[in-house]
Amino acid sequence: MDSFWVPPDSPLAASIGEDWAPIPLRVPAEWTVHKNAIVARRLPSGRYEVNDSEDLFWATKRPPAGEREDIHLDAGWYGSRFRLVVFVRDWDHIRRDLSTTDLGEFITTLESWLACSHG
Repeated sequence: MDSFWVPPDSPLAASIGEDWAPIPLRVPAEWTVHKNAIVARRLPSGRYEVNDSEDLFWATKRPPAGEREDIHLDAGWYGSRFRLVVFVRDWDHIRRDLSTTDLGEFITTLESWLACSHG
């Protein structure tokens, strides 16, 4: 399991304690969260550990007016990086995709994409 540095004065750092616990996320009401396994803990070194599953987060949102298919947001840890994907129908219809090794960017992007009106 990798460990991550987070700026000590950041809201993310303030939300993570020494015991394993979910990272609080801002999820707008129009999203249905099917899985949220994003848990973390602060290490004595000041770095952070995060659950390293490929299945960290999955949510769906009803389509905007004029579209017919639900929007999916999937996130996980894939060996050496976090990956976030927004897609419709299936994995052949990806709308957005981001890979990062930065925990702060992962959480910020996840919340930003959830807040976006088009997913």
